[in-house]
Amino acid sequence: MMSFAKIPKIFLLSSVRATTLALAFSSLALSSFPSFASLAHADACSVWPDRILRVNSDGASSLVFLLHTRTPPGVAAISEVGGRFIKHDPTGYCRPGNTSATCRDVEKWVDLRAIVVPNPSGVREDSFTFFLGSKAAPFQFEGVFYVQYADGGRQWLRNPTDASGNFWFTQESTQSLPQTATWEFDFSVVPRTAAIGHWSNPSRCED
Repeated sequence: MMSFAKIPKIFLLSSVRATTLALAFSSLALSSFPSFASLAHADACSVWPDRILRVNSDGASSLVFLLHTRTPPGVAAISEVGGRFIKHDPTGYCRPGNTSATCRDVEKWVDLRAIVVPNPSGVREDSFTFFLGSKAAPFQFEGVFYVQYADGGRQWLRNPTDASGNFWFTQESTQSLPQTATWEFDFSVVPRTAAIGHWSNPSRCED
């Protein structure tokens, strides 16, 4: 079977574009949203970033997450995995009059769905791949991860160290992550967040 390392670059890039464009029009897009600190969840390890890679390519940085899930006994099957994030523009790239596509969802909460990449090498085959990034400007991303079940219920992975309950992914906060300059990579050599104690996995969840 095809390994993640051998997935063509065009497949990965088209997956990112398809996910971003589809969700920009089909998901929740709210100008404001209450703090996630009040959202309850039964299991801190319902969903977590098991591995994260920063891809520095074409003059921009993107984050690729490998999300893992753990379904408690008696819970309905998983129907969707992803994140609810808002994109901030600290550099002012999306100034008034900038009608570029990348500015349409700035300062709006959106649900971004993770996708399944066929048979990632060296990792669980039911892993979900999630993307944050943009070629246009060094945006900041704030939000939480979720897993949704067939019965409509959701579990959230929140940040216990931030008063809002949100995670912040910025150029500065992701400098220490493993990095690559190509979209053709092997996730099996990326260290697991639990092993390196990364702040995106506060409960040190692992399989």
